[in-house]
Amino acid sequence: MLYHGFRNIALLSGFAWKGHDGRWLLRQREPLALALPLVIGDGVREPENREAIDVVGHLVMHEGGAVMLVTHLDRAAASSFPRRLDWTVPGIAQGDPLFPEWHVTKHWREVGDAPVDVNDEILKTLRDRPSIPDDVRKVLENDPEMQKWCEGTAFAHRLTNFVLLTGLVGRTSLYADRFVTPYYSIDLQTEAPPAKPLPMRLTQDVYAMERAHKNLRAFTMAPVTFRGTFVAKVKPDGEGGVADITHYFRIADAVAATPEEFDGFPAWAPEWRAKARPRATEMAGASA
Repeated sequence: MLYHGFRNIALLSGFAWKGHDGRWLLRQREPLALALPLVIGDGVREPENREAIDVVGHLVMHEGGAVMLVTHLDRAAASSFPRRLDWTVPGIAQGDPLFPEWHVTKHWREVGDAPVDVNDEILKTLRDRPSIPDDVRKVLENDPEMQKWCEGTAFAHRLTNFVLLTGLVGRTSLYADRFVTPYYSIDLQTEAPPAKPLPMRLTQDVYAMERAHKNLRAFTMAPVTFRGTFVAKVKPDGEGGVADITHYFRIADAVAATPEEFDGFPAWAPEWRAKARPRATEMAGASA
């Protein structure tokens, strides 16, 4: 499934959540501040609030931040939901019901601190098999983990969060100081400029992070395909609230793109590369 000429597939599961401002969120973890923003595409039905759903679509930039553009939505499959959801997130508590979603408090939690069973009422609403477009299913069956999901095998410990992105690697910045575990922030250009690049992070949970970063920089003009997850990073304000929320793609691995993963080399790439490459690597303070 291509988007603006590059493979861009996102498949997530969770609870639909409609914010006070009318925007849709996908809740995969307990704090509402960690919910992932959704934009419902044309012709796609809106979910019921708190419905367990599977969504398929693309990661895109929207109003300055990364969101998931939903192109297919249905009731979640049983293979999307583990029997036990661990809502516990160290250091961040559940959103206060008296305030907008982005506020968190140290004192109130909707479902408690302990892991939560996926009860029979939820299980009865789930599909036996995932409902996904044929072209997406064909791609997912090439990945061992997602092939099991397509076959109806449930994950043991988490909700579905699977993203495949192809694009051109732009500027990278190393964020490192004594307060934050070092990581690389990487821009992935997936549309013709002036479209903004998608933000990605290469973190230390990826094997041989420094070598992986060096290999990425070696792809001077070649499209790269990344596998990873769509996540939210919350920066607390020190008083039980939220100072900042960043949504980004967290890299699990990367390989050189194959011809079926992009629709020819983009005509805009040489000019874009000439401008982007001289400032490819920067050192930055840990601001996120």
